[in-house]
Amino acid sequence: MVWAAVVLVAIGVIIAAALLRPVPRGAYDPDSPAPTGAQAMARVLAAHGVDVDVRRSIGSFEDARLDGGTTVLIVQPERLSPENARRAYEAASRAARVVLLAPSQSSLDDLGVPATASIRWSSTPTPARCSSDIVRPTDLVQRGVFAYRPSEGTGAWTRCFTDGDPDGRAGLLVRAGGSGQAELVLVGYRENLTNAYVSQDDNAALFVRALGHSPHLVWYVPGIDDLGEQYAGGIVWPDWFEPLVWMLGSSVVLLCLVRARRLGRLVPEPLPAVVRAVETTENRGRLYRRARERRRTAAVLQAGTRARLAHRFGVRPSEPPEHLVDAVSRATGRVPREIGDLLLGPVADTDTALVTLAQQLSHLEEQVRMP
Repeated sequence: MVWAAVVLVAIGVIIAAALLRPVPRGAYDPDSPAPTGAQAMARVLAAHGVDVDVRRSIGSFEDARLDGGTTVLIVQPERLSPENARRAYEAASRAARVVLLAPSQSSLDDLGVPATASIRWSSTPTPARCSSDIVRPTDLVQRGVFAYRPSEGTGAWTRCFTDGDPDGRAGLLVRAGGSGQAELVLVGYRENLTNAYVSQDDNAALFVRALGHSPHLVWYVPGIDDLGEQYAGGIVWPDWFEPLVWMLGSSVVLLCLVRARRLGRLVPEPLPAVVRAVETTENRGRLYRRARERRRTAAVLQAGTRARLAHRFGVRPSEPPEHLVDAVSRATGRVPREIGDLLLGPVADTDTALVTLAQQLSHLEEQVRMP
């Protein structure tokens, strides 16, 4: 018993020491040295004389210095509730340039940006074929997530990395500023900013030109509270929660080994039948339809499916969504673009489309459970 207590104490001390170590922040965070972080890019900008000001809440962002000598970068805009998205874009408009990193269609709608987003998967380098103070004609990038097309009658836009798209969708879209309006840059290449890929192709040069435009850069990483009270896309927990669970679980297992009595013979027992929940999913969609919240309902259904699939495949919430898309594609045999459109694509805007989306998401989860 004494030795068992000593072992338990030793394990607790080791895990507690691990918990007390500084934990790197999440994806696209300029303080994170993890592969999905962006510390390398932040240090390059600092070496070029750019003052990087990191903000992690909507209130802190609104209090930042946002003027003609400032560039704003908003990463993970999908973490903003509709109200906070409008507040963020209104505040950012006071700056000289606003850079949005891979906003989805839902994020563009919430921010009020007159453009449409579509999924684009690129595994080969794509030439820019345009020229601006951000992009050179010979620049090459890959790993695109979104491509964008501006709405008609919304001013002059520069389209880069179109890759011969017949609809004119571009991996990088620039709207010129002027008359009190900030220059707007939509970048569909999300992973290229991370520590893992920023040194490849022309990624570093592209982001230095985009983010180093002004001597002052406000880097906005939305926090959990910025999701708003309406967020229902799965469970979100802090980085220390998982190690804490492992520590408690290990302690319980060791305690059981020491204190538990011998188990008797195992008795086979038939398990209850598995009931398919398609009807529940459809009825949930119809319930939200009565509230006329089709767009938000569709986004919630997509977020819920992403959370459950991420848990099944062991994809962390901080990882880029394309990692989840690749995992689901391999498990189901369906093409990544089809999976991406279903999990991340434009939300439904009609009752029929909403019910169809719910059915498709439910079918996708069934495919993963029973391939």
